[in-house]
Amino acid sequence: MVDAASYSVALGIGWNQVGCPYNWELSWGSLRVRYTVSGVSNEVSLAAAAANGWVNDYGWTWWKDPSNPASSGEYRLVDAYRSGAERNMKPWRGYWVKSNTNCRLVIPGTRSAPASRNISGAGVAESTSVPSQPKWQVQIIASNGNLRDEYNYFGASRSEDERLECPAYLENYVDLYFTDERGGVYATDLRADLSHGDTWELNVATDKPGDIELTWDGLESVPDDVRLTLVDVARDKLTEIAPGGYYTFRADEGGATRSFRILLEKK
Repeated sequence: MVDAASYSVALGIGWNQVGCPYNWELSWGSLRVRYTVSGVSNEVSLAAAAANGWVNDYGWTWWKDPSNPASSGEYRLVDAYRSGAERNMKPWRGYWVKSNTNCRLVIPGTRSAPASRNISGAGVAESTSVPSQPKWQVQIIASNGNLRDEYNYFGASRSEDERLECPAYLENYVDLYFTDERGGVYATDLRADLSHGDTWELNVATDKPGDIELTWDGLESVPDDVRLTLVDVARDKLTEIAPGGYYTFRADEGGATRSFRILLEKK
């Protein structure tokens, strides 16, 4: 722990693990980023740094269900504004932050409120908007005994596509993630423009053999004229994504990745 007005930590390109250097909680929205080019430093809010393409404005922390000591844990989103996310950086917790350049994450030493998203900057973007809530979204959950991956959503956004990248699991895991033609790994895949026949590509990976169950939640938000179907690519098997439904498949020894597709159709 430190006692200073602020503390900064170097971020390299890719995923970085950081922690709270203070003995109290800090608002995620109060974090800032310092980027130096040719000896000239610019320091902006985390949201503005994301708008500039320097870093992602969200992070991930490891969470274990206290009611289930046998569970291995899973990633949970940490963000200043997005629904379902933790809002604070807490002492004695680790956080994954992805950076697209070499810069420094500045962690304030005061119990401050989130930084405004509408502060004028000099030379760099400092004015951004709070992410809008989705038109509709469906949560899809993968579980394999005590292994579970919950924070996965697909659906329709109100303004622009939003895909939240997520770090990889290391061991003793079940991992559901969306992907695209670039090979990205996303926990969330929300689309601005959806039409009949559009699809989401997703994979399920695990290092533990056994039955994996896929379930879904949030279907009440889906428009009545939309039908969603889960396609098991390997078996060419179709399952309607309907309330109370599920899909089970067997993960063999060796932990191979299983590919799926979600198909959107207009009724």
